[in-house]
Amino acid sequence: MAPVWYQVDAGLGEGSLLRGGHDGDQGWIGDVRRANSAVKITPLFLWDSWTGGDYSKFLGSEEHMASVARAIGNEVQEQAYDGVVLDFGYLNTQ
Repeated sequence: MAPVWYQVDAGLGEGSLLRGGHDGDQGWIGDVRRANSAVKITPLFLWDSWTGGDYSKFLGSEEHMASVARAIGNEVQEQAYDGVVLDFGYLNTQ
């Protein structure tokens, strides 16, 4: 299951890199896992409303890419998720 709980912030280091963590419902996750232990919880991390410039800045900086990767990895470990889905959505050219 890939619930949409997270958005990756285009601010790139100007505050929190991830938004939406408060939406993760551990009670619901527990209920789902008890009902069917084969279900994997792999929340979706959405690159929402990024512009072409945001992507260029992000992809041009190993530091920014590593920071986002660490933030996602830490969240996955802390919440005991089974994996992730990365959704880059559509490229906003404006």
